[in-house]
Amino acid sequence: MERREKAETTRQYWEELSEFVQDDVNRVLKDLSLDVERANYILAEASSGDPEQISKLAVDIVNHLDSQWEYIGDHFLVAGKWQEPAVKMNNQGILVEHQEKEAFNQCVSNGFMVKPGDGDSDEPPRVGLSFIVADFPYSSDKLQGSLQLLAFADLDQVSLQYLRSAGDFNAASSDIEEVKSALFRADSTLSLYTTHQESSFYRQSAKKQENFLRSIVESVHDVLPAPSSLDKLIINDAVSQEFYIRDSTGPGLMHVISDETPFKVTGQVVGVAINDLVAEGPGRQFKSPDDLMSAQTGICLMVQPHTINFTINNYTGDYFLIPMRKLESIDFELK
Repeated sequence: MERREKAETTRQYWEELSEFVQDDVNRVLKDLSLDVERANYILAEASSGDPEQISKLAVDIVNHLDSQWEYIGDHFLVAGKWQEPAVKMNNQGILVEHQEKEAFNQCVSNGFMVKPGDGDSDEPPRVGLSFIVADFPYSSDKLQGSLQLLAFADLDQVSLQYLRSAGDFNAASSDIEEVKSALFRADSTLSLYTTHQESSFYRQSAKKQENFLRSIVESVHDVLPAPSSLDKLIINDAVSQEFYIRDSTGPGLMHVISDETPFKVTGQVVGVAINDLVAEGPGRQFKSPDDLMSAQTGICLMVQPHTINFTINNYTGDYFLIPMRKLESIDFELK
C-alpha cells in the first residue's frame, strides 16, 4: 500500500505542478496579446520605411516580448494553425519558406519572432510565437552545419499545452523518482489528448497522430538508463490483472486477463510502448477513443520477465506489455 501511495503522490505532484504552470502560461499569453497587437500595428505603419530601421524595430519588439516570456526552451504541445517551415536548396543556397499548416506538434518554444512581410501580397511584417520544429543539417564546398527550423504562430491561432521545462529529463536519469515522474507525465499527456471524443487529436492525419504517439514514447525513453551506463531499471513484484503479449499466431497483440489470482512479475523495464503502435503499425488513423486502445490502457511498460507466477502456452516473446494504469503497485530499482 505504501508503494502505491508513493506512486500516486508522484503523479499528483506532477499534475499539480503542470496545472500551475499551465495557468501561468495562459495568463502571460493573455497579458502579452495587447503588446503583440500594438507591435503589429507599429510594424504595419513602418513597413514602407527604411528596411534597416524596420529590422532594428523588430529586434526591439522581440527583445521586449521575450523578456516577458519565461518559457523559452520549454516543451509544449501546440495545436491550431501555424506557419510551418519548408526548406529548398539550390545553387544560390538555402531558402526557407513558411506554409500554413495544421499544428498538432510537440516542440520547443523559441520565444517571439517577427515574420517578414510579403511584398507580393502587401502583407506587412508581424510578430508571433516561434517554435523549434526540426534541425536541418547542410553541407557545401565551403560550409557545413545545422539549421534550427522555426514555425511561426499568431497568438490567436494556436493553443499551448505545457509539457516540461528545458532542464527536465534531458538525459538518462539515475533517479527513480524522475523516471516515475516522466512516466506519469507521459501518461497524463496521453490521457489529456486521447480520452475525449472532441479532442483535436482525432482530427489529425494518421501521420500526425503517429508522430504524437511516438513523441510520448520518446519522452520516456530519454530518461531511462542508457545502455552505455550498464544500469538496469528493474520493476519488483508488479501486480496486475492484465497485460499484453505479441500474438505468436499472427500480427497484433494478445490481451491476457486473470479473473482470479493477479499476475505478479519481476523483471527489467527495457522501454515503454503504446499498444496501438505495436499492434497496428504506421498508417492507421484513429477517429475516436473507441479506435485507440491506449485511450484506455495508457502507457505500457515493456518488461523482460525474470520471475513470474504464471505460464503462457507457446509464448516465445521477449517481453510483456503491462499497462501502467492497471498496476496495483510500482516499485522500481536500479541495478
